[in-house]
Amino acid sequence: MDAAVGKVGRLVLQRCLDELLASEPGVVGALVCTSDGFEVAAALPAGYSPATLAAMASSQLALSDALCREASLGGCRNLVVDAEVGKVLVMEIPGSERRLLLGCIGGTRHTLGQVLYACRASAEDIGRRLVEARGS
Repeated sequence: MDAAVGKVGRLVLQRCLDELLASEPGVVGALVCTSDGFEVAAALPAGYSPATLAAMASSQLALSDALCREASLGGCRNLVVDAEVGKVLVMEIPGSERRLLLGCIGGTRHTLGQVLYACRASAEDIGRRLVEARGS
């Protein structure tokens, strides 16, 4: 989906995802998708479908957002799934021109807090870099 961020933005996103995986051993895969479920960039282990994960991540965040609003909690900031053999986190990327989401897959050897912290910091970094890329 080059239309979501442009070619330069897509390169920025791919670099950010690669850096996240290289710097945080608790994150085994990551992707950026649009809020309507289209993959923009991905760094996933073999066998994972970026298109499927992007569609499910956006759908689950939309459901979580509706649940939070129904419970009078405001909008959903993060979606966290703590599964038997890992974690899945989905969050908005702040500052993105079009609403973009960061999805991360974490393993079992690291705490949820470690993975959440790394993914949140990465989402903020991605947002800053996209703003800078638009200004260039």
